[in-house]
Amino acid sequence: MTRDGQAKIAIRAKGSLESLFIPEDYPREVWHRPTHSDGQFLLLVNEHGRVEGCHVLHSTGSPAVDTAACSIYIRRAKFSPARDAAGKPMRDTVVTSGISWGY
Repeated sequence: MTRDGQAKIAIRAKGSLESLFIPEDYPREVWHRPTHSDGQFLLLVNEHGRVEGCHVLHSTGSPAVDTAACSIYIRRAKFSPARDAAGKPMRDTVVTSGISWGY
């Protein structure tokens, strides 16, 4: 998304990411070494409020956990789409805070 595109956003995409992750989602290959870093991700939200892209901004320290997190964001996250001043839905980006795997 360009800066010009972001400047046209009057209302940012909104959604709750708190309950997306459950313990069973945690990658089996790293069960024996849980990560201590929450990670941070950039989500690309389309004009329908769906996540269509995910980029790691700050790794959890585990590529398997980063990959699982992005997959979950893309499959489960839903947003009210961003809107321009006329109310037209727009694409937006969302930066996540830490991940809670439900432990």
